[in-house]
Amino acid sequence: MFGTPIESIDFSQVLSFLETGVREGFSLDFKENFPSNLEKTLAAFANTYGGMVLIGVEETNTGAAVLPIKGVQLTSGLRERVLQKGLEAVYPPVLPEVNVVEFKSDTERSEADRAVVVVRVAESNDAPHAVEDRTVVYFRNDNISGRFMRKATLGEIEWLSNKRQRSLEEKERLIRSARERTQQLRSRRRNARHPRTYVRDGEMTLFTVPVFPRTPLMETRSWFDVVQNTRVRSSTILDHLPNGRVQRIAGGVLFDGEYSYSEFQQQGLIFHELDYWWDYAPSSSVSPGARQLYPEVTAPVIVSVLDLSRQVYRRAGYPGLVEFRFKAVGLAGAFFSKSGRNWLDGVPKLIESEINISRRFSMGELEEDLIAISRDCQRQIYWAFGFDAKEKWLEDDFEFL
Repeated sequence: MFGTPIESIDFSQVLSFLETGVREGFSLDFKENFPSNLEKTLAAFANTYGGMVLIGVEETNTGAAVLPIKGVQLTSGLRERVLQKGLEAVYPPVLPEVNVVEFKSDTERSEADRAVVVVRVAESNDAPHAVEDRTVVYFRNDNISGRFMRKATLGEIEWLSNKRQRSLEEKERLIRSARERTQQLRSRRRNARHPRTYVRDGEMTLFTVPVFPRTPLMETRSWFDVVQNTRVRSSTILDHLPNGRVQRIAGGVLFDGEYSYSEFQQQGLIFHELDYWWDYAPSSSVSPGARQLYPEVTAPVIVSVLDLSRQVYRRAGYPGLVEFRFKAVGLAGAFFSKSGRNWLDGVPKLIESEINISRRFSMGELEEDLIAISRDCQRQIYWAFGFDAKEKWLEDDFEFL
């Protein structure tokens, strides 16, 4: 439910979600009744990585939901009460998503009389958010004692106050370091393969990273174990990601493969660089010897990278916003074509020399809408080549699923 459009959530979805045994934690809070201090929870989620509150759900001693759901009495103004808390009791204001999900306490009733109030808060660009007359800043934390909210330290408040600039600087530093390492290894790798002429200049770079990287998601040993034990299948020559010889580096792990490089930094950067192993086709239905980028390559690569990131972030317990970037260089004049396709309107051809795509989404959206996000990225690649992708093309590109 973290990524489902808020207005489409119904009682059956709430019930199915809770029946999985999901427990209160870093990004989820249960409230049996409407709390008088809801603003603390709203502000804490906004200050950290976002989260969801279910009002009308009682929790057990282990943090799971008590079933059947009791809900709260269905009265007018429930949604407005939540919004009022976010707008009037939090500074700067927080505007959460709210859906009052109605249900019947008895199947014999003719109308709904109970409700679960679903409240979803996004990670905020405007943090820190304070409560109690602007005097206290709260954070969410993952505490085994069940205390998931605490007052922020002075250092954390200072970091929040400079969040955007510091996060941007830290993110670009992580990306720059990964690119420097991959270029060194790539040069060494290509020299070792000389004179295999199908290896040319140019590569695809794909990475995911927290929008606001701050501290390591896990301690070093645990991060290494998570990365080592996470693999996804890839319907390409790579077979799976990550691929290659593993090596420990400061703050993370890298994999150096024959056609690829992958790096996993503890602060959440998951970086991949892939050679154009298909490169100049000796013959082509488009133009003999023309350079091509293949839709049946980009689609599974994007899906694999996003799926790998989803699994690593899930195991690391990261619930926040994620940035995804795709870049392909050395493609001036290249075609984006799939053999056997009837190109009635001409074949997509790139005028520029590179493609750049970026997307932002929450972990909830990545969990629930990975394929939709991947298809949207593929559509943007077509657009870069000058074409508005037909749905049939996208269906063909993702038929491997």
